[in-house]
Amino acid sequence: MLAGLLTWTRREGLLRGQRNRVLEPVLRKLRNSVAHGSYHLATPVDAARTLSDLAEIINHLWGHPTPGGRLYPAQVDRTIVALGWPENSGSTIAARAEDLTSSEEDDRTWVVICAVYDDPDLFEFAARCATTAFPAQYLWGPGTRAEAAAWLIRHQPQPDRCDCLDQVVLVPVRDDLVGLPVYPAVAAGLPATEQNGSWHAVRVDRPRDALGHVRAVVATGQGHNAAGECRDCPAETLAVGDIATALEAARNAGADTVPVTVPDVRTPFANRFSRSSV
Repeated sequence: MLAGLLTWTRREGLLRGQRNRVLEPVLRKLRNSVAHGSYHLATPVDAARTLSDLAEIINHLWGHPTPGGRLYPAQVDRTIVALGWPENSGSTIAARAEDLTSSEEDDRTWVVICAVYDDPDLFEFAARCATTAFPAQYLWGPGTRAEAAAWLIRHQPQPDRCDCLDQVVLVPVRDDLVGLPVYPAVAAGLPATEQNGSWHAVRVDRPRDALGHVRAVVATGQGHNAAGECRDCPAETLAVGDIATALEAARNAGADTVPVTVPDVRTPFANRFSRSSV
């Protein structure tokens, strides 16, 4: 039966992704409603999406991710991005590295990162927190546009690619207040005063899924699994304990835990997000 096949493929590691894990029972029910149900009419868009999803699953089972895929995408391209915002008021803007090295100057504060340029949460970047949809890495800043341009010319950072499924992040809990998710390497490099409290090592496809899961567990715990795969959200808790316990679980899951020290710099959007998320 399809249910048994899905369970087997998960157990064997042939299927991956926490959001996909939640979606798989839905796809099974949709398949069964078509195969065993009464006649119904869907739109061409629904049919195209179903066929596209099926093709992605087949590709993945045969070891080939789908570029731009919805379920099992290939690695996403990260480029060198500069984020700038004015000191008093105004909007945050993003510029590609090659656009920042012009002689034009402004009054914005700039940071340079390696990130997916069209990340929907790019303007909520925080160097010490996982606040973007796709993994983003702090490189330099804050400073002026001229300083950022000089650093870019001197260091010539290169774009890369990264996987966005089954990311491992750590979520701190102190005095029943849930902090923003942190990448393991950044958590390992935090000052000792910021490593106290309880830490949840969580496997997710988007860091905010970990934030929502831990907040639900801390608030009520009802319906949300505090260990292992959660029944109600696309998150899997690997461990809960002090920072050493969480880092060990992240390391065992294949995450990079080599300490990285970064400054506590964040965009104005990330500041508002952090205040509303604890």
